Amino acid sequence: MKNEKLSFLEPNKAVLVNFTGSSYHWGCYGTSMEIYHSLLEKNYFVQTLDVSVTHSVTPTIENLSDFDDREFFNRFVKLNTSLVISLNESDVVVVNGEGSLHRLGKGSLNLLYIMYICKKYLNKKVHLINFSCFPNGDATLPKDRTIIYPRVLKFLDKIATRDIVSNGILSQSGVKTTQSFDCLPRFLARYGEENSHVPNGNILVTGGAKFDGNRYEVMVDFISHFLKKNVQVTFLSGAQFSPAAEDISLQKKLQENPRLSNLNVVQAQSMRQWIDEFKSASFLFSARFHHSISALSIGTPFRYFDSNTPKINAILETIDEDVNDFYVKDNDIDTLINSAEKCLDHSASIKSKKRLKTMISLANENFIGL
Repeated sequence: MKNEKLSFLEPNKAVLVNFTGSSYHWGCYGTSMEIYHSLLEKNYFVQTLDVSVTHSVTPTIENLSDFDDREFFNRFVKLNTSLVISLNESDVVVVNGEGSLHRLGKGSLNLLYIMYICKKYLNKKVHLINFSCFPNGDATLPKDRTIIYPRVLKFLDKIATRDIVSNGILSQSGVKTTQSFDCLPRFLARYGEENSHVPNGNILVTGGAKFDGNRYEVMVDFISHFLKKNVQVTFLSGAQFSPAAEDISLQKKLQENPRLSNLNVVQAQSMRQWIDEFKSASFLFSARFHHSISALSIGTPFRYFDSNTPKINAILETIDEDVNDFYVKDNDIDTLINSAEKCLDHSASIKSKKRLKTMISLANENFIGL
């Protein structure tokens, strides 16, 4: 992270695609703002294309042959003229992949197509950074229709995966990759919030990409156990503009549960407020990727349910952490409660200078070559 004076004497423009600063939750904000800030430090002026664009542009490819169909491209340009003009007027296209590249949903296909046309038709330099990639939704190699992942990504100028599992999947599929990491630890360190954990005896819980059925019942039992012991439990949500719909739904369901009448709810209105919840919590229970990374960076002990892909397990493996120290099975309420109680009893922290150095060093790789 540079402290040099910015200069815009040379007109270099970067388009930052799949910008998540306004959406989902504040962890996504921190990650995207770190990329934005770092591009400024590289003396680019930056135009952002929001993640909502990734998910809403049409037409979305229906057949793999559409990737090389000139007629399809012409229709895409006609319906998304301003988007294509922005891409064409850039010196580099930087794609914040985050967790968008898995399976073959509309958002994933759109992002793959945008990157592909930047190379095939616009002849642009394209860096795909800060991302996990699970073409089949798990750790298996691309097959059948998901083979489109390596076919597209091999054309890009730089591929910087944020976890070792994604890196392996792409490398074994013939894609040249660089091992990096998520940019959130870099953001937190920029503002002096790394290893800042000072527990005050409360428990923090958050949502996740999937939190229904048995998972919901475990969440309720976990919260209820500590509320009965007069321990403050806080459910954390909030984003700059568009919070994750599943978090809002879960929050409403928890607030309406008669067993959880004393549940404290915080809808963070700023990144500062979001960070402060991690700093003060004695224990975190979550199924969110960036919440887990925030805990690793700040030093908050935590346990997690896996997400909609193996991405949380994968980032722990990337920094040589024992997954079993953090992961909890969907029905393992006893391990979850015991882990939290130990942290409450001993005012525990998991602060680590070594871990932080590893995460930031790897995250720096996202910006090499820009």
